[in-house]
Amino acid sequence: ISVIWPASGVALAILFLSPRREWPIILAIVFVTNLISNLVFGTSFWASAGFALVNTIEPALGGWVTTRWLGKRINFERLTDVLTLIAVATLVNGLTALLGALVPTLMFGASFRNTWVSWWILDGLSILAITPFIITWIIDDAPVLPALSTSQRIETFIWLVILCGMTWFMF
Repeated sequence: ISVIWPASGVALAILFLSPRREWPIILAIVFVTNLISNLVFGTSFWASAGFALVNTIEPALGGWVTTRWLGKRINFERLTDVLTLIAVATLVNGLTALLGALVPTLMFGASFRNTWVSWWILDGLSILAITPFIITWIIDDAPVLPALSTSQRIETFIWLVILCGMTWFMF
């Protein structure tokens, strides 16, 4: 178990940054990557396929809902972009977490409720933290650091060191 499941946020960000005609190829890669990684760690084929299927449905459904609601690719320049991502991380991810919780419940006898809550939180945090980070980092035309003064750069660096230190201490 991890604190966050980065693959969910990365997969959704890649879909947002790609034309829709490339989504089937990207989703096929997501499926195969998930399948292989689960098999490598010793998970049975059917459990691996179940995890891979749910981890593929999640970004596909999240990407479809987002582009359907917004009518354009998400770039976080509008409040509706942020609110839509929050809705996707909460509602769509909650739904796919239900599907995801079925796999370990049926295959390993795991607790459905605990598995669902864990899946929902881990993937939801990834969608909320990693997806906007990747998108704004890649599509942002105005670099942030050159716009800052030297003292602001130093302050940013100090806060980054403190944040990393506190994260290391807590975990």
